[in-house]
Amino acid sequence: MNKIERGILPEKNASVRLFRYCGTLLWLAGLLLLLLAVSKMIVLREALSFAQAPDPVLPAIPARDARLIAACCELFVGLTLLIRESVYVKALHLIILSSGFLAYKMTFVLLKAALPCACLGVLETWLHMPYGVAEGISFLVLAVFLAIGYSSMHVLHLLRERH
Repeated sequence: MNKIERGILPEKNASVRLFRYCGTLLWLAGLLLLLLAVSKMIVLREALSFAQAPDPVLPAIPARDARLIAACCELFVGLTLLIRESVYVKALHLIILSSGFLAYKMTFVLLKAALPCACLGVLETWLHMPYGVAEGISFLVLAVFLAIGYSSMHVLHLLRERH
């Protein structure tokens, strides 16, 4: 891993400040992913209404298992964003997770599934969000995650070209 990927650069120019800003955004995305993972796990523990119902997008597995898999993926990527040094690895993990979740959510919307998505976990009920607002916020969060991931990759690419 070179100095650019670890964020150790001697210069104090605008591109280095932008790179460090991307690192901060990736760290904040990691915190949000950990919050969402814990929130989903609380819902899984409390709600038994969808325990045996098949998942609308992945009908081969129960909805509870699909949500557990999503929470575990969020937990893994959140920890990766907080612990790893390499901005490339962090951004790549965030892009892959966000793309997969976005594909799932788009399929969920296209199928007009009767089962609620609960993508924000218990935060939806704690904040008394209507279903449409929660769906909009979850799409917004995914868009922000993709923007953070792609912008971090772009800044990393620009710095590699310069050095």
